[in-house]
Amino acid sequence: MRVLLVCEESIGFYPKYVKKLCAGLSNEKHKILLLFGNKFEGNIPKNTKIVKSSKYEYLTKVGDEHRYLEVYRLAKARKVKHVHFIRIVEAQRLFLAIDTLDHKKIVETSFSIFGLNDYYRKPIIKKYLEVLVKNPKINSILVHTINPNLLKTYCNQNNILKSKKISFIHFTTIKRQI
Repeated sequence: MRVLLVCEESIGFYPKYVKKLCAGLSNEKHKILLLFGNKFEGNIPKNTKIVKSSKYEYLTKVGDEHRYLEVYRLAKARKVKHVHFIRIVEAQRLFLAIDTLDHKKIVETSFSIFGLNDYYRKPIIKKYLEVLVKNPKINSILVHTINPNLLKTYCNQNNILKSKKISFIHFTTIKRQI
């Protein structure tokens, strides 16, 4: 399956994270395409291709939600079957893009978040993460945390982010297929 991994950042821990994700997907025989919101200067894993889009880079730089529409346009043009957004920090903007597009134009979509800090500190993020969990176009969500079992139990006890679509995984492992 052709998978487009979308990462708005390419500095800090992101190159290492992307390498692990690519390695896991390559082991499952997926064809991986990478799209970054800024220039990626690390080494890309074997069997991985970089997709360049100055429009996506610009829209990411200025924080424009139309960047997600550009992702789906690029996915369609490259016959991608699945898009995975690495670390969604503005869930409301992803929702707007999905809600705007004709649902026939949206490929399978997944995304990851890192812990629940934004969920609790930002009420708009909280609202739209819950909306995206229920959206039929979102087929899986990875929640990275240092203690997956504890966070899963906490979410279940507090009735938040409850869905079979969600996998709670450790920051250093990417075991689950997107």
